[in-house]
Amino acid sequence: MAITQDTIQHTGDQFKMIVQLQKPCFVYVLHSSKNKEGTEGDVTWLFPYNKPQFMTDYEVGKRYDIPPRDAWYSLSPPAGRETIYLLASTQRLSDLEALLEASATASPAQRPQLTARILAEIRAPRQVRPSPAPGERPVRIGGSVRGDIHGKYLEAVEISAYHFYSKTFTLEHH
Repeated sequence: MAITQDTIQHTGDQFKMIVQLQKPCFVYVLHSSKNKEGTEGDVTWLFPYNKPQFMTDYEVGKRYDIPPRDAWYSLSPPAGRETIYLLASTQRLSDLEALLEASATASPAQRPQLTARILAEIRAPRQVRPSPAPGERPVRIGGSVRGDIHGKYLEAVEISAYHFYSKTFTLEHH
């Protein structure tokens, strides 16, 4: 099952993402969670693994596992809503990067305000509009499946757009 729409998952379920650039661009994968009471958690930077990676280990055609290597993300208590943001741009999103860095070093009292600013930046309209052509299509990479969660196979999804692309995935975690 490719996670291409909002879905329900359970504590203990695992997932992994893969980024493989086909053309030069800047890809960001971010995560936030909201508990059942509606309290928003921090927005964390899943990819690139760190900001310097854009300059040191970021190549077209190379496969990047998120999380790296054989690790998997596992949904753990408390239950709530997990949100994954995928952003791709022909230009670096410097304002977003600065907010993410500030949040990572902020005091607990400062984080809610920074989280709100990060989410506003993620949702901000961009001057460049995505291609009017369909942006996604499921494809097999190398003819093999990419993973397995409780017997459900994960397929790769190729994404193409002009200048900027954004997609939000919501996992209801029970």
